[in-house]
Amino acid sequence: STTCLYYAVKNGNVDLVELLLKNGAKVDSIDFEGCSLLHLAVACQKREFCKNFARILQMLLEKGAKSTTNDRKSLTPLCKAVVYGCLPSVVNILEYASANDKIFHQDNCTSLNLATFQNRSDIVLALIENDFKLDNLNAKLQTPL
Repeated sequence: STTCLYYAVKNGNVDLVELLLKNGAKVDSIDFEGCSLLHLAVACQKREFCKNFARILQMLLEKGAKSTTNDRKSLTPLCKAVVYGCLPSVVNILEYASANDKIFHQDNCTSLNLATFQNRSDIVLALIENDFKLDNLNAKLQTPL
């Protein structure tokens, strides 16, 4: 649902996000496309004018936003960050990631598969440093490396 927090995140309003979170706003609401606030923050971060989204993402994670929620395309916020090539988002999410973030996603791919296919060595390195497995096979029987 589109809440005040949703619009504060979408518009990159750090002060309002902070105020709403301090006053008990729920961090795990889902919009009509199945996206969580983490998905939204990652998607907005790819816009050029967005300088505050890394901080917003961190605040949401600190307040317990679930990094394992899948959107309608079966992407977690981490996968979405990899697809968009947002290294700061990847690093922020990894800081709070659980083992469940390292499971398979679309087409039996992990975030590491996606980063490799997109030739994002910076993201591949960040994922490997966080113990992502190098030998997982996707639906086409390909490993990430």
